[in-house]
Amino acid sequence: MDFSALQYILRLSPLFFLTLCCVDAFLVAPSNINEPQLLGKFHYASAAFSALDKRSSGSGYDLILTSFGFSSDVSVVSDVGKFLSDVTKIAPVSISKTLKWPNEVSAVPVQALNGHYVAIPDGFLVPTKTDGSIKVYNLNNPGSPLVTLSSHTGEWFYHRVLWVDMNKDGRLDALTCRANKPLIGATKGELVWFTSPPSKSLATPWPESIVANGPDIYFNLAHFKVGTKTYEAIVVAEFFSHKIRVYWSEDYRQDWSNKTYVKSRDIDVSMGAPFDVVIADVNGDGHLDILATTNSEHNGTVLVYEVPVDFRTGQFKRHRLADGYASQSMGLNKGGPGSPYVIPAPAGQKPSILVAGDDAAVLSLLTPKAPQNHTNWEYTRTDFLKTGTSTVGGISFADVDGDGRLELFVPSYDEGYVYVYRL
Repeated sequence: MDFSALQYILRLSPLFFLTLCCVDAFLVAPSNINEPQLLGKFHYASAAFSALDKRSSGSGYDLILTSFGFSSDVSVVSDVGKFLSDVTKIAPVSISKTLKWPNEVSAVPVQALNGHYVAIPDGFLVPTKTDGSIKVYNLNNPGSPLVTLSSHTGEWFYHRVLWVDMNKDGRLDALTCRANKPLIGATKGELVWFTSPPSKSLATPWPESIVANGPDIYFNLAHFKVGTKTYEAIVVAEFFSHKIRVYWSEDYRQDWSNKTYVKSRDIDVSMGAPFDVVIADVNGDGHLDILATTNSEHNGTVLVYEVPVDFRTGQFKRHRLADGYASQSMGLNKGGPGSPYVIPAPAGQKPSILVAGDDAAVLSLLTPKAPQNHTNWEYTRTDFLKTGTSTVGGISFADVDGDGRLELFVPSYDEGYVYVYRL
C-alpha cells in the first residue's frame, strides 16, 4: 500500500482502503461460483472506492464512486441496473469536488439522520490532505452542500464509518477510526465515535468520545456470544502497529461511554500489517470467524481466525486461505491485497470470498475446495481481473437489476475505469 508522501509524488495513485459491498439480505450464491462474467467497463478518472446504495424510492441501486489525487470527486450513477445492457454508457454525475481525499463512502441508516444520506470519510497522509473529516450528503436533495459531522482538534484522516448506539440512548452514533501520520514523528490512531444529539441535527458537528488510542484505519463491528450473553465487540486492524485487536465493554448495558468497563486484548501481533477485518461464518459451521487480509510488498495474505468459545480469554486459531499477493508496480510502501468480501452462501456451506488486490493489481475469487467440510480450510485462488499495474480499489456488489445474480463494480485507479462483472 502506498503510504509515503514521496510515493505520492512518484505516482499519484496511493489507494489505501477498500470496501463497501451492499448485498441483498436474502440473496445467496452457490459456494462454487464460476468465473465472473465481464459485462464491460466505463470511464471514471482515478476510480478509488465504490458503494451500492438501495434507492429510497422505487427499486434498484445507486452506484456511488470516489476518486482522489491532486483533485478529488464523489459521483453517483442513479439506478445503475438500467445500464447493464451497455456498460460503456454509464456516466457518473459529480455531487462534490470539494473534498480533500474521499475514502469509503457508505449509506447512513434512515433512523440515524431521518433522511437518505451517505457518509464520506475524508483525508489521507499526503501533504495538504491530512486534515480530514466525516461529511454527509443528502441524496434526496441533489445540489445540497456537504455537511461536516465530525468535530475534532488536530489533523486526522478517516476511512470508514459505522452506525452504532454507543451510549445506549436509543440513537445511532457515528463510529470510526482515525489516524495521524506526520512526515516526522510517531503515528497516532484513535477509536472514536461522534454522538448523535437528541434532535439528530446537523447544524453543528457532533461531539466526540474517544474509546481508545491505537486503532488507526479499518475496523468492524461484531456480536460474539459467551454463554447466554451477547457482547457488542469492535475488531480493529491496526495497520501501523501491526496488530489485530478486539474491544468490548463489561458495562451491564454495554455503554461505551463508561470507559472503566471498556476492555481489549490482542488477537494477533505476528501477521504483519493487517489491512482489513470482516466478521463472518467463513467455514459454514454456524459460528463467527474473523476474516482478515495482510498487506505486503511481496507476500500479502488472506487469513481466518476462529473465534473461541470465550473471545475475551480463548485462543484465536489462525488459518491461511491464500498468499502470494505482491505489488506489480514500482515505488515505496506498495503492497497487496486490500479488503476481502464474503459472498453469501446457502446455510451449512462455506462462502466464496472476493479479494481486492490493491497494488497487486488483481481481483481474486477464493472458492472452497470442500464446500461442506467445516474443518477443511483449503481454497482455490482465481485472479479473474488482472490490470497490469493499476491499483484495484474498493469493490461493491448487489443484484442491481433484479435478475437474481450479483453484479460487481471494480474500480481500477490508474486505468481510470470501473469494471462491471456478473456472478
